Amino acid sequence: MRTFSCANTNYFLTSIAPRSHVELIHYISWTIGVSKKPLPCVIEYLVDTQWISIPLFDMLEVMSRVCRIYRRACVGPEDTCMLNGQLVFTFVLQIDDENQRTLMISVATHGTGSTYEGRLRLTDSEWNPFPNMKFRE
Repeated sequence: MRTFSCANTNYFLTSIAPRSHVELIHYISWTIGVSKKPLPCVIEYLVDTQWISIPLFDMLEVMSRVCRIYRRACVGPEDTCMLNGQLVFTFVLQIDDENQRTLMISVATHGTGSTYEGRLRLTDSEWNPFPNMKFRE
């Protein structure tokens, strides 16, 4: 999924597929056995000592930001995103002298001010669309 600036307001971002459509397709594919294989990555944030995974639709939202950051090799203000009016994801990208990129993810709870460390974890060792980019282990 990819977000685009609204043509009318040039401010509000809109997505190609509504959340209900993405969840329905995922449910149907899981039910009929098409997607029994686990996803090749997960987005998680650390609360106390427990890593909490975000749902599929929210993961697609964050992954669209990560893809854009990777493609541009920089983080812009539009890369910050809020999920479900609760979690705010922000990103910091460091690039060393050898062009090795390290992406750090911070997650804040809207309203409470609590902040958590986030990560993108690759679960399939054969799948990595982000060569030269490291994520928190």
